[in-house]
Amino acid sequence: MPAALPERGKGAARQTDGVRFELDPTRSSVTVHASSSLHPITTEAPATGWLDVGLDADGRVDPAGSVAGRIEVALGAMRSGNPLIDREAERRLHLRRHPTVTGTLTGLDVDGDGGGYAGTGTLDFHGVQRPLDGTLDLWADDDGTLTLTGTTELDVTDFDVQPPSLLVVKVHARVRIELAAVAVPAGG
Repeated sequence: MPAALPERGKGAARQTDGVRFELDPTRSSVTVHASSSLHPITTEAPATGWLDVGLDADGRVDPAGSVAGRIEVALGAMRSGNPLIDREAERRLHLRRHPTVTGTLTGLDVDGDGGGYAGTGTLDFHGVQRPLDGTLDLWADDDGTLTLTGTTELDVTDFDVQPPSLLVVKVHARVRIELAAVAVPAGG
């Protein structure tokens, strides 16, 4: 259950204006779910980044406030458990030229279903930047951290990446990306 952020030095809840939170890479990850002609493929890697957001007294995003954020994932840290698929993916992703994927959050609106937020922004992947949208749930925890969960889908060919294909295994272009993160107040 969402809890309000305590005021510094006090236990009372308050509204915050544009507080910076930094993702804790030990508790933040991005998981990519892909499918292939034989079986599902799942990869995961730590995530770093930040989120600027105002919260209301209930620990929810203040819809009247501004929001911004950035997340980065090192592609070299992602592993599927299949060395052949991993090597072919690394070759096709040109990891030396494009070692990270960067997502930028530019907007957050209350989801019409009341179950979270609709996020908009951009994704810079493989040297190509495209608009991206998805769902994001976030709430303040009792310890002053933010918990974030989110999901989006994309087609990797939109970013000039051809999915791996090895012998009888063909990886499909459409992937689902999930975020599970904990963010701590900057400097805290």
